Amino acid sequence: MTLLHPWLLLLLTVLPGIFWFLRRADARRALAVRSFSPSSSAPMRSRAAIVLVALALIVVALTQPVWREGSGPATRSTPDVVFLLDVSRSMLTRDIGTASRLEQARAAIGEVMHYSAEQRLALVAFAGNASVECPLTNDYAFLRDQLKTTSRESVTLGGTRIGDAIRFAARTAFDDASRNSRVLVLLGDGGDDGSAPLAAAGELERRGIRLVIVGVGAASNPGLVPVSAADSSPYLYAGQLVRAPLDSGALQKLCAATAHCAYTGFPDTAMPKTILNGTSAVVYGKTGSAIPGALLSLSAAALLVWEAIRR
Repeated sequence: MTLLHPWLLLLLTVLPGIFWFLRRADARRALAVRSFSPSSSAPMRSRAAIVLVALALIVVALTQPVWREGSGPATRSTPDVVFLLDVSRSMLTRDIGTASRLEQARAAIGEVMHYSAEQRLALVAFAGNASVECPLTNDYAFLRDQLKTTSRESVTLGGTRIGDAIRFAARTAFDDASRNSRVLVLLGDGGDDGSAPLAAAGELERRGIRLVIVGVGAASNPGLVPVSAADSSPYLYAGQLVRAPLDSGALQKLCAATAHCAYTGFPDTAMPKTILNGTSAVVYGKTGSAIPGALLSLSAAALLVWEAIRR
């Protein structure tokens, strides 16, 4: 168990003073009660102790104790990694160099493979639906071959349904063959078509999967979306040219809604380290557990008991 804010334990040093004050107040109250009713025996003695315990539990809760499951060095250094690659039409845009967003994302996955420590990697392509292009494997040669051919033709529906893709990858791409930690790497330009990606974040939390989001594309001055990889003519929708800027705001919002998530832009030389080692300059998400809430509940219960005794 780890305390996220251990310095708050310093508040415990004021508790002896509070205890002394409460005991003195109880003694005066007991004296006053006996002066009016010598036969009275109100239970004053336990009042200060109950308040003291309640305050101590509140202080401990404020430190946010967290259980770190699977924190051993071997587990953290060799996670199972599933790449969730956006292959929608907008990923064909060329606005971060001469290569398309999809080509840049493929290169980024290849870079991670170069730095990997023989852990199992997998590839899932998605647009309007999703498809496992390569299951978890140590055969990087096979994964590279699959990566080269992953395109819009890998899926059967157009569009961008990030939430559905996250749920699909969480349920389908990982397996129970190892007890390694699990990392899902989403590479895309955002722009979800109403598939509730924020709700899908809960699926990752329930399954203990860490999320890394790699935003690919230009947020400002984006390029024109082409017809296809083979036809670079501008794609027209309702007679209008189409531009699809990187929706970094939506991707970062998704990251913030996920229990364990890191967001990185593109290109980022630290990306392999972010994915493989779980480190990042920008980390979002909830790192707490149910422990603080339980402690606060116990504190409230103790205060209620004290109130009952007082009455």
